[in-house]
Amino acid sequence: MITTGRKLMGLFTRRERWQFIGIVVAMIVVGLLQVTGVGSIMPLVGLLANPDQVSTNAQLNWAYTTFGFSDVQSFIFFMGLVVLGILLLSNVFIAITIWLITRFAWANQERLSCQLLANYLNRPYIAFLDRNSADASKNILSEMQVLTN
Repeated sequence: MITTGRKLMGLFTRRERWQFIGIVVAMIVVGLLQVTGVGSIMPLVGLLANPDQVSTNAQLNWAYTTFGFSDVQSFIFFMGLVVLGILLLSNVFIAITIWLITRFAWANQERLSCQLLANYLNRPYIAFLDRNSADASKNILSEMQVLTN
């Protein structure tokens, strides 16, 4: 599996390798944001069910006093906005990451398809006598899409 990964990385240019690393990092950040977003829902539900937690929970009490809230209802509303903000940030980052992945895959598919076509066209005429031209077309279009997706 490591040799297959090295062969695939050999198909990329230096810039594309850095883009790939950036995409992997973005995917890790997306995972962390999703865990944070989902993990923040249950404490909010607990706070909604028992508003007295503001005075008994040390972290909630710290946030309540630090941000200068005067009543628990406004603090709960603020916490709801914070959770909503985390979920929105997570979704925006997911959308950007999916766009980057798609752009990366299509750009590499286009580049590798052009290279493969140029390789086929640079072969001598004798190489095409034994082969069906549909095979070359299939390799350029279908197989390259399988490789890049």
